[in-house]
Amino acid sequence: MKLQKTTLVLMITALVLAIGVYFLELQRETQQGNPQSNAQGNQQQLFNFTLAEITDLTITSKGQTIEITKGDQKTSLWQMKSPENVPANDAVVDFLLSLLVDTRVNSPLTVDNNQFIEYGLHAPIASIETKLQNQQIHQLFLGQQTFDKSSLYAYKALKVQAPQPNQPLPQVFIVPLNFQNAVDRSLSEWKKDG
Repeated sequence: MKLQKTTLVLMITALVLAIGVYFLELQRETQQGNPQSNAQGNQQQLFNFTLAEITDLTITSKGQTIEITKGDQKTSLWQMKSPENVPANDAVVDFLLSLLVDTRVNSPLTVDNNQFIEYGLHAPIASIETKLQNQQIHQLFLGQQTFDKSSLYAYKALKVQAPQPNQPLPQVFIVPLNFQNAVDRSLSEWKKDG
């Protein structure tokens, strides 16, 4: 099969144009930056502590408060102290703690106290209190779901003994819906099996 000279010229021209368009698009992407990496670049850690620093955990959800502390390595990594003194389900506790330590969030919304109602934070659906080795206590309050039902509104605070003068306005974050899944558990799910 023999190609005509004009067909061969057209094929070579099309190939050169395709390669040129490819390189122009590649160059444009690198100049503008990848939108995904830019979105991740604007994200920050929800909390700046590690899993190893956590000594105690208090979860309040649906009128139930569960207190968990680090246990001895023999029976369980985590020990429930209240409402029962039993070994805690390490997998359930680790799931929640990994969310606290690993979650990345976008820049927060700064709101005044009157706007908390809009986000369901005036009466949070749950609160998580984390005590660290340095005795700092970090709190996370979970509000209502976002309009698309894919995330939750939340705010965090550092628990201090005395009220601080001129406290800054609260910051509202959007956190994964997994936080609600992590805290909405029956008491039996928090206990170690067997």
